[in-house]
Amino acid sequence: MQYGTRFNALDNLHLLVGARSAKVTCTYDDVWTNTRGTFTENTERSNFRTVPYAGVTLDLTSELSAYFNYSAIFKPQSARDENHRLLDPITGHNYELGLKGSFLNNRLQASAAVYQISETNRPISVKC
Repeated sequence: MQYGTRFNALDNLHLLVGARSAKVTCTYDDVWTNTRGTFTENTERSNFRTVPYAGVTLDLTSELSAYFNYSAIFKPQSARDENHRLLDPITGHNYELGLKGSFLNNRLQASAAVYQISETNRPISVKC
């Protein structure tokens, strides 16, 4: 579910705020073998989270706009640790700053942006 609204603070300044909510329930059947034998595990995990987002757009000219966006990150995952336990959901933040332009009667579109993404609980491969 997603909620959001836009505001025109000034003629050339636009604000966007909102949030998205999600409930994810996952059931995993896992079978693995090691030196102690073969094991089967049934795991169920439910996650519910509401994550915010916001943006600001400034019209510099009729053809060029600057913008800044923020969003939180929440992504349940099926990856497991070395003890076969499910990892917590990936969480974090995303920031974006950029320029967008539309030129030659909208026949030419151009954009440039920089991003900063920070995440926790991202799985990595480990070789044994």
